[in-house]
Amino acid sequence: MPVWAADTDTTRTDGQARSFSHRHSLPVWEVGAGLSGITLPDYRGSARQRQYLLPFPMFVYRSPHLRVDRSGIRADLWDSDRVELDVSVGLTPPVRRTTTGIRAGMPRLKSLFEIGPRLQVHLWSDASRKQELRLELPLRYAMPLGRLQNRGWVFSPSLGWRVSDVVGFSGWQFGLWGGPVFATRAYHRYYYEIDPQHARTWRPAYAAKGGYGGLELTAALNKRYPQTWVAGFVRATHLGGAAFADSPLVERRTNVSAGIVLGWLFARSSEEVRQTD
Repeated sequence: MPVWAADTDTTRTDGQARSFSHRHSLPVWEVGAGLSGITLPDYRGSARQRQYLLPFPMFVYRSPHLRVDRSGIRADLWDSDRVELDVSVGLTPPVRRTTTGIRAGMPRLKSLFEIGPRLQVHLWSDASRKQELRLELPLRYAMPLGRLQNRGWVFSPSLGWRVSDVVGFSGWQFGLWGGPVFATRAYHRYYYEIDPQHARTWRPAYAAKGGYGGLELTAALNKRYPQTWVAGFVRATHLGGAAFADSPLVERRTNVSAGIVLGWLFARSSEEVRQTD
């Protein structure tokens, strides 16, 4: 699943720890830069854990129906007090070609770009609106980065709990969410299928199936300052019972990813817009 996504403030580095439904007057646009340090497996079930140090530009644009920010692109297609429909995007890491390990001699895999609609249902919030329970239902179409090629669909419903001013620290926001992952056969084939030409005595051919793809649980913490913001996340995935769990390319049933992101804002517009931050 994606290391970065606009559902999930993120990666989820999947962008998933979104702020609470508080309305603020915010600049229409902001420009800055950021730096992220992330550790994650090549893919869910991989024994190879890689570290990435990634600088990135930051651009935030806000309008009544469109928002572009560190969480990705959110176009509000429909909005009510309890239900929102917007656009969700995500990006998976690439898988390098190697001469050792379970994928030795197999082709490299490009990053998958994922995009599709997301339905969000606000289930509950306390009187102060500092705690919120939300159901998120993103459905995304996947394609290799830079190529219009079908790699299937991913559906990852999640139940999230978010709290602001966590344990009395003003401005700090904590999010905890999790749920199952489902994907079509085309998506699972991309990571877990072994064609006959790549089969070996220690890596037999394998035909991946669509369906259940495991569980994900993510915790994130973030705080925004006037000119900077900081965020961190930890995510665990478990593949017990997954449709591809018996693939030779699944070396571990459980993976852990983590990351820290720092951002600096250099310029902003004088014009403001009322919007959820």
